[in-house]
Amino acid sequence: MKKMLCLSMLVLAMSASQCEEKMMFTAGTPFMLKVGAMAIASDKSSSVVFTAVKEDSRCPKEVNCIQAGRAVVELSVTAGKETSVLQLVLEGSGVASPGKTLGAYTYSLQKLDPWPVAGKKTADGDYSATLLVEKAAMQ
Repeated sequence: MKKMLCLSMLVLAMSASQCEEKMMFTAGTPFMLKVGAMAIASDKSSSVVFTAVKEDSRCPKEVNCIQAGRAVVELSVTAGKETSVLQLVLEGSGVASPGKTLGAYTYSLQKLDPWPVAGKKTADGDYSATLLVEKAAMQ
């Protein structure tokens, strides 16, 4: 019975890991990533997982707002053996805040879809972020 339970858990873990969406990205080329998905650098030097939308206070479509709001996304970035959490901001006007540099790369949020709709909460799984990873400027 114990062996059967362990085998069942192993099969479940393996099938869950296969469901995780993985894609490749090239530095300098924007790419889209859904919440929970992973992108691996084409040179395999780093990987990015879009872990969460921490805030989405952007002004909904067809609503007049006093403030434009902003969106904050959280990424888990692995470079070599180190993993760090980055929070990137997109102003409600659609302007990206300066990216965050980690190791040899700068990570920035270019766009977050979908745009909020008044009276409707966006499910985490519906979000997709357009990210740009660029080689960091030498100092």
